Amino acid sequence: PEDSRNWSAGAILTPRFLPGWRLSLDYTRIQKTNNIFAYASSQALLNDEDALPGRVVRGPKLATDPASYTAGPITAIDYSLVNLAKAKVVAYDLQLDYQKRTDAWGSFDAYVLSTWQTHYQTQTNSAQPIVERVGYSYANPLKFKANGGLTWRYHDWTLGWNVRYFDSYWAYLSTDTTATIAAKILNQGSSRVASQIYHDVSASYRFETEHPSALTSRLLSGVELTAGVRNLFDTRPPFDAGSNSVSTGATYGYYSFYGDPRLASYYLTV
Repeated sequence: PEDSRNWSAGAILTPRFLPGWRLSLDYTRIQKTNNIFAYASSQALLNDEDALPGRVVRGPKLATDPASYTAGPITAIDYSLVNLAKAKVVAYDLQLDYQKRTDAWGSFDAYVLSTWQTHYQTQTNSAQPIVERVGYSYANPLKFKANGGLTWRYHDWTLGWNVRYFDSYWAYLSTDTTATIAAKILNQGSSRVASQIYHDVSASYRFETEHPSALTSRLLSGVELTAGVRNLFDTRPPFDAGSNSVSTGATYGYYSFYGDPRLASYYLTV
């Protein structure tokens, strides 16, 4: 089994001098050890032979081997999964809410939620360096992301508007060589994939009649209809040359998968 130690702390502030406001901050730290790890190739496993006792079985040194050889020929390789890797995650979550209730115009709720991830570090084994993955390439966590919006509730109606933000990220991996980084920047046209903002809107109506008399009112009581549009302004996801890499097997079609190449989409739920 994998092992982990988790630390978390949070604080909530609802100041009396700012009625309706609420601020919360959460801190999370996760450290994992004995992570299950699969080597990508037998050569990669052989490169870490010294750190993997018993995984590579060798026969006695041959008489024809050069004097510089210190081990015999390989007779077997244990290629199964191994508890070897480590990982560390550190993140902060911030949420700000404001609620205003009125007698004539219903209630208004404004909110902002954000996540700032400072670390996602991995280590294959003690002989390998610690690798920072936050903010690098499409397959790793973003450094920062957030969403915010406004909700208006008036009698049985609810109208909502939400904005999603995704931070920019490097077009290469932190483990890439200088030559590979240069090639990826050339393919991308810049060192980073652009940040992204998308707008979503929705409208809901809930049949909430306290004393329904008509048959249709009784049948519809408690039913909610919701219509919405995701990516209201048809914003195109930014170009990401690394999202269709032959070497990594990714097939996202040269666009950042935080967006949708179909642009705006519409939905209706009951």
